[in-house]
Amino acid sequence: MRVATISRIGIYDSTKQFSSVSVSPERTVHTFELDYILSCSKTAVSHVDGESFPMMPGMLILRKPGQKSFSELHFRCYCLYLEPDEDSPFLKTLWQAPSFFPLINEKSYRPIFEALHHHLLKHGWDTENYFVCAKLLELLYLIGRDSEKKLCVMPSVSKKEGRAVQAAIAHMEKNYAQSISLESLGAQIGYSPNHFQKIFSEVMGASPQKYLEDVRIKQAKYLLAQNDKTLSEIALECGFSSQSYFSKVFKKHVMMTPGEFQKRSEVRLPHDEEV
Repeated sequence: MRVATISRIGIYDSTKQFSSVSVSPERTVHTFELDYILSCSKTAVSHVDGESFPMMPGMLILRKPGQKSFSELHFRCYCLYLEPDEDSPFLKTLWQAPSFFPLINEKSYRPIFEALHHHLLKHGWDTENYFVCAKLLELLYLIGRDSEKKLCVMPSVSKKEGRAVQAAIAHMEKNYAQSISLESLGAQIGYSPNHFQKIFSEVMGASPQKYLEDVRIKQAKYLLAQNDKTLSEIALECGFSSQSYFSKVFKKHVMMTPGEFQKRSEVRLPHDEEV
């Protein structure tokens, strides 16, 4: 199954093409272009069809055929050019997606660009390879999913505040097993608890506490499905203060108890059934 044709993939460094200027010439985009920003100057800004967004490491930029684009320099990125077939089910996903994704999960997106780049350089330009198709499917799924979230816009917060939210998300997803308070999050990124909660809620559409709870429940579901730990162990590993509190929060999210979820995750082979 071909997901799309990759016409170009590589690491782009604007200093090598535009070493003596601070703004690139405006150009017309001819295919779907995806840039994953690796590094950039503090003044780097992307302009796409009248929209502008300050660049930051870990953000995704998506340009579409026919759009006008230019950049305030400098930056370095993975660039991926895609040409979906006209009957591709993912064509609509790309056309409807926004141009800027500043708050995506770096651990989800970056490995895809790295894997595609490495694979195609090492094994040749076979874009119908199963590995390549699988990675493109994963990437397009993430774009479709994140297009529906607040991850693609930052309503009225500054670039500094957006990066603070990004840092807080990374901290929560890495340290969810630890005790994390609003005060400790705010202190880590240099904001008062009230101001941090305000900007986080504005960007993400949910409070930091709700986001952290979602992260913990997601990890708990994974551990429950493995079926090799007790509920007390899972509660502790996911950052809940007690098994009873874990069960209460889990049922609120999943509409069943952790024990019920664990039983539904079990797979019974035919020879295990009683006769």
